[in-house]
Amino acid sequence: MNESEPKLLNRIGVIGDPHAEDGRLAEAIRFLQSDGVDALFCTGDAVTGKGDANRCCHLLEENQVHTVRGNHDRWFFTDAYADMLPDTTPSEALDLRARAFLQTLPQTLPFETVRGPLQLAHGTDIDDMLAVYPGDGRWVLEANWKLQRLYAERRYRILVGGHTHARMVRAFDHLTLLNPGTLRRDQSPGFLVADFAAGVAVFYDFDNAGVVSPGETVPLPKPPEELP
Repeated sequence: MNESEPKLLNRIGVIGDPHAEDGRLAEAIRFLQSDGVDALFCTGDAVTGKGDANRCCHLLEENQVHTVRGNHDRWFFTDAYADMLPDTTPSEALDLRARAFLQTLPQTLPFETVRGPLQLAHGTDIDDMLAVYPGDGRWVLEANWKLQRLYAERRYRILVGGHTHARMVRAFDHLTLLNPGTLRRDQSPGFLVADFAAGVAVFYDFDNAGVVSPGETVPLPKPPEELP
């Protein structure tokens, strides 16, 4: 491979919306690093939760976790944020380094994998409030014009997103959607390892004590060119 060409990712570790769960975030990063994944991803929403959002930002930055901006990260810098939701992160809780981290998060990030191009986002493309749920039916999907555009453009083969806190592996012909869920303590916290070379996604669970155990293993849909 030419050194100027992007590295093709075989295995990735994906952490869903942390929501200030710094303890689970630290353990997820440690586990994924020890598992030898090619890259670490995070779907954003580092703030708004019961833990330490400041430490979450530092952990993501220090461990070079590829992170996109979530709607809560965006809301943090608005005047209405403090009165918007329970468990909002106080403005004074974030130091200058954490603030700079949040402010510079991109809306999306592109990557190359052995199964084709991948986009990391919080919701759908640049819309951090629009996401696909596991049970979305035909009419809901047809109304999601950003998803329809990505599907029609055929630029990406894999979309990795969060926002819904609902774990998901879902395919639409050439396009596969992955959602790792969330680290929120009250919403079945866990994360995801996607092995594109082996063609499987493994979801990992946290118990109440913060211990990680393997959960469901889901086959990844075959790329169209591999279908019989």
